[in-house]
Amino acid sequence: RVVTACGGGDVARVEALLDDHPFGEEGAGGETARHMEWLLPACLSRCTGARPAPSNERAARLRLAAYVLDRAGGCATAPGRNGRGAVHDAARMGDAGFVEAAAGARNG
Repeated sequence: RVVTACGGGDVARVEALLDDHPFGEEGAGGETARHMEWLLPACLSRCTGARPAPSNERAARLRLAAYVLDRAGGCATAPGRNGRGAVHDAARMGDAGFVEAAAGARNG
């Protein structure tokens, strides 16, 4: 549901779903990290270059990114199925907002 709300740019819905999240602190076996890795692709903007994403969609994606990075910040640099981390993919797509959020999470 949060991925759908994110793609639709519904910031209020993303906030509501994240406030009602089932994830606590890191559980046994890294279950929270696995869930955050699954949510990570939804944090990246799909529209780049001449066709940027609408501002509400960017805001929703950045809110989800902040949540994911807070719960499992290391997953942003871990290699994905394509061999690159989410930060690398974001940089290639020109998604400066995600790169800044990931850098802030690592420094904060």
